[in-house]
Amino acid sequence: LPIYRAGAGRLRTELIKGIVMATFLLFKVHTLYLKVKAVGWITLFHFYLNPLKKGKEIACSCYGQTITIRQGSHDLWVAMQTLGVEFATLKSIFPADFNGIIIDAGGYIGTAALAFRAMYPNSRIISLEPSTKNLQLLQKNVQGKHIEVLQLALGTKTGTVALSDPGDGEWSYTISTPANFKHLTLETIPC
Repeated sequence: LPIYRAGAGRLRTELIKGIVMATFLLFKVHTLYLKVKAVGWITLFHFYLNPLKKGKEIACSCYGQTITIRQGSHDLWVAMQTLGVEFATLKSIFPADFNGIIIDAGGYIGTAALAFRAMYPNSRIISLEPSTKNLQLLQKNVQGKHIEVLQLALGTKTGTVALSDPGDGEWSYTISTPANFKHLTLETIPC
């Protein structure tokens, strides 16, 4: 009888491992499906299978918006989130004919501003982006979409601030630098 129980325990452990692996595999397949649905196979191929060309710009369509993203960056993931479902709850808060001012603070590559433009075509959209590298891509992505772009940081005082990279790439640049924060100062920009 003890041999049976030991075997049953091992079988149960193996079954649980199999379920966890199958769940993980289904998650990966579903994630791939969502990426293909958002941008297509060709963009995914260029984005993921050419890792040596980090930073190379790729033009693509993401949820119907033509944008440019950088290979080997967080651009694709951010575009899929912002152009996909990230702002869906705003549709229930503001009517489609909203004509106020929308400030996109930390405009990154412009996908949030494009999502706002699609949801609120009558609004005034101002996108603030402190990083020169991100600003160039943002301007390219929103060109002709009636979105104002300013190279500024949003802060508590007027003046200049140091833009820093905490090490997670272009999407994580910050003007906040706590004492224990290891960072690389990229540039000084108006605030």
